[in-house]
Amino acid sequence: MKKMNLLLSVAFMLMAFVSFAQPGADLKNPESGKCYAKCLIPAKYETVSVPVVIREASMKVNISPATFASASEQILAKEGAKAYSATSATFETASKSLLKKDGYKVLTVVPAKFETQSEQELVQEAYKIARVIPATYKTESFQLMVKPAYTTYQKKPAQYRTETETIETVPASTKWVKKKSKDNCLSADPSDCMIWCLVEVPAQYRTITKSVRVGCEDGWMQKGDDCVKAVKVDAVYKSYTKKVVDQPARVEYTDVPAKYKTRTWQKLVSDARVEERTVAPVYEDWKYKKLAADAGATESMIPEKMVTRTYKTLANDATLTESTIPEKVINVSKRNLVSAGGFTEEWREVVCQADVTPRLIAQVQRALIARGYNVGAAGADNVFGRATKDALIKFQKAEGLPVGNLDFETLKALGIKQ
Repeated sequence: MKKMNLLLSVAFMLMAFVSFAQPGADLKNPESGKCYAKCLIPAKYETVSVPVVIREASMKVNISPATFASASEQILAKEGAKAYSATSATFETASKSLLKKDGYKVLTVVPAKFETQSEQELVQEAYKIARVIPATYKTESFQLMVKPAYTTYQKKPAQYRTETETIETVPASTKWVKKKSKDNCLSADPSDCMIWCLVEVPAQYRTITKSVRVGCEDGWMQKGDDCVKAVKVDAVYKSYTKKVVDQPARVEYTDVPAKYKTRTWQKLVSDARVEERTVAPVYEDWKYKKLAADAGATESMIPEKMVTRTYKTLANDATLTESTIPEKVINVSKRNLVSAGGFTEEWREVVCQADVTPRLIAQVQRALIARGYNVGAAGADNVFGRATKDALIKFQKAEGLPVGNLDFETLKALGIKQ
């Protein structure tokens, strides 16, 4: 049963593309015991790459923005003014000898008489106190430019509309299709009568999408592949403040009167009488503060205060430059017919079903495997399965052999001798 299935599989593969017409006068010198068939030679195509422009070359606008340089200058933050430093009056300690008691004569009988007297003595001379009133300031505001006016540009991509174009990638052709003959078949089983029909294969097309420019909006100008609009940027100002003198500094003086102290002393009223003894006058050291230097003020200048402000100056205004954007091209694969397929004119000798032995099948499988073809997961299993048949058809197409039969030309190409 297994052998029967094998022979049926081989027969099906051998007859897949074979005309069922009986050999006639066009078969020259047929030999008994050999099998013949007309084979289908597939059409040959070449695939070429056709360039298609989907976007034309254009110009791209590059905006170089305005550049600025940093600058600085000194501005007045506070005016200079006079200042005074007050000096207090200074004193030094002085001393003098003051009579505390007059000399007198002592009498033996009648003592001298005294009376107490008082007087004001200077203890601190008059002086002045200096009070410095500092200058007062008021704040004034003013505007200075920190960035000049300049021109810049805005850009946005141009608008495009999409268009399509249909390109033929595979030309129209014909191919042979095996069909059942219904009306002209004399057999009860229509499968016994098979005919080859030449049918038209329509051309194949590919739709290519292109972008076509439609222009810029109002107020924008076209520059290369972009839309550009000039924009004026106003200058930038900054408020600064400075302090100016409102009332200059001055010095006010206050007089401090001299200080006195009351001192008392004994004044001789009458001398002693009778026996005279002279008593020397008595003195005491009296200390007081003597004005060494009066209060005053020294004048100095408070320098004006400057601050550094930084601002930007326009170095280069914005500019526009253009660069080229090359066209965009895609390659579309297209098949061109090199030679039309069809049946061979002559009958070719093929391996008869009885000769398709497991040994031959194994030889074919090993030859296909050696050439890199996949004959199935089992490898050379002596079975003419679907994978082996597909591999054999691929080999015939690759070598330009007639497709669909295990003919002797195919065996020769595989290196198998019969």
